[in-house]
Amino acid sequence: DRKAFWKKIVHPDMLRAKELGEWNWVVEEPIHEVYSFPFLTEEFCNILIEESEHHNCYLSVNDGPNGPDEYPTTDVRLATFPGESVDDKPVNDLYIDLLREFIYPIIEHVWKYKVKTWQWPFLARYISHEQPFLDFHHDNCTCALVVALNQEGVDYEGGGTFFERQRWTDNKPTGYATLHPSRLTHRHGAKRVTKGTRYVLNTFID
Repeated sequence: DRKAFWKKIVHPDMLRAKELGEWNWVVEEPIHEVYSFPFLTEEFCNILIEESEHHNCYLSVNDGPNGPDEYPTTDVRLATFPGESVDDKPVNDLYIDLLREFIYPIIEHVWKYKVKTWQWPFLARYISHEQPFLDFHHDNCTCALVVALNQEGVDYEGGGTFFERQRWTDNKPTGYATLHPSRLTHRHGAKRVTKGTRYVLNTFID
């Protein structure tokens, strides 16, 4: 049963908001035009981290990300997590389904904008001895979704998404997500991780 399965991977407050059809149940706006809300369970976040490290398909900052980018991260596409065949992408397909069911309605709710497409979701990591930070940049999309997969102060120190003009750092709890506009007003970067490893799940949306 689809809804029963969702209970294992989607935060209960998000499930309640969808059931009620009332996204204001979960969506907060900590700074102007940045929206934050609980999205994934800690259990599912741990699974994503474990899978990413187990298959070890990360592309390094020197290699660039999973496509041409002026600001490369050490990352891995969810589509590279294998299934039963080379064409089977169960984790990626599952996550795209979650985007359609939970994130696209929130985008329409807060911006009155209907999503047209998305770029490949990817999991990025920041490690003090590898790639500890990311310079200020604009994402090449209409809006970006960033999901925290682990917790500052527990799994790593430092880090966080810093919005330059707004002078605000987002370092949300495990499983929480933020949505922000990408091309003009919300230039941002990833602050330096000084200890441990920070994992985030990113999706660029148009």
